[in-house]
Amino acid sequence: MVPENITIQCKQDTQCCVCNNVSTHSLSYIIIPVPISSSISESVESFFYTVSLTGENAYDCNRCGVKRDADQSNVISHMPENVFLQIRRFKGLGEKDDAEVYPSEILTLYNDFEGVDYAIKGTVHHNGPTISQGHYTSCVCVDNIWYKCDDSHTSRVRFESIDWNSLYLLVYEKMI
Repeated sequence: MVPENITIQCKQDTQCCVCNNVSTHSLSYIIIPVPISSSISESVESFFYTVSLTGENAYDCNRCGVKRDADQSNVISHMPENVFLQIRRFKGLGEKDDAEVYPSEILTLYNDFEGVDYAIKGTVHHNGPTISQGHYTSCVCVDNIWYKCDDSHTSRVRFESIDWNSLYLLVYEKMI
């Protein structure tokens, strides 16, 4: 069983565009996969936007009894203590997109009622051309001081000088 302090629980609503029937499902995420965007906040927001389900992705409406166009949205129903984000850098056959993704030092997540602030506490980086080739390093913030961890070597680093082209995972902690 996965601890609650790292699980984001969401309510997913899917509304049929013909009969307006809404079906609701509960979903749990340990890691939120987010697309590459110019900012982490923008990437996370795109995960929670309403999307249209059409064509091959149409919704199988239980009221209409057939596939229909629908709108689907995710809303956070439980805010965990820690949030893990994965940048979707790898595509197709494992090729890597090295676009720079600059993280927000403070990330605000919203549910139906409020916004909750999270502070960045750690990052994982992938250096290499594909998902099967490369080297992983990490950076961690301890008492407001950032450290880069590379195998057995640890060194102090400024947040602004971290290599954001290789950013792969982020760890945020709820602010008190």
